[in-house]
Amino acid sequence: MGLLRVGERDRHGRQKRIEHAGRHLRVSRTGSRIRARVEGLLQQLMEQGGIHRDGDFLATEQQRRAPPYRDWSELPDAERQLDHVHARELMQCLLNTVVREAPLPVDEAMNRALHGIGFIRFTAQARERMQSPLQDLLGQQRLVQIEDTLNPGPRALLR
Repeated sequence: MGLLRVGERDRHGRQKRIEHAGRHLRVSRTGSRIRARVEGLLQQLMEQGGIHRDGDFLATEQQRRAPPYRDWSELPDAERQLDHVHARELMQCLLNTVVREAPLPVDEAMNRALHGIGFIRFTAQARERMQSPLQDLLGQQRLVQIEDTLNPGPRALLR
């Protein structure tokens, strides 16, 4: 995975160290002992309230309240995949785009939001990926859709 850098291996070919290269650590395929140790530490942090888990994504309380969105344009193509972007991050960039540039047609709002975080091509797959964040924002009344145009909703600026 691109966000984890593999360190040196010992003489038996086992990992000595795995470094985290991004802001969010994603738990994926690892050895059973490493996975058990990481899961145990994550469970302790979640019980203490220091970390919250949302599927494969982990975040602190501050990150959950005001999720940042990052510029993915500098990443290599192999790591710059829309599936690696959390739904909250997509929601935040879409909301900010509409608040800043409203009124916008739906597809144009999604395109500009994705372009703002480094995804230049607005494909059918990107449109499909943005549907869930869009529906969440509409359901929370942070955005409103009038015909095919998005505008800030009554709860747009509430956290």
